[in-house]
Amino acid sequence: MTKALALEMGKHNVAVNAICPGFIVTDLNRHNGEKVLIAEKKSVLPIRFALDDIISFITMLSSDMINGVSGRVFNLD
Repeated sequence: MTKALALEMGKHNVAVNAICPGFIVTDLNRHNGEKVLIAEKKSVLPIRFALDDIISFITMLSSDMINGVSGRVFNLD
């Protein structure tokens, strides 16, 4: 779907990408040991992945720092 929409919107100079975040520690799940344990087992890196990191990635992706990237899926886990 991302590639199809990127092809359609590219002629209007609009980039389309998808971001698929992994487990994010929030105030709602921080103390749920079972969910944290499951996420740690599935993750390659430590799960201290913060919401600020996702926001930083989105900011970078939507800035002029990266041009010509469209139709991609970014797994942030």
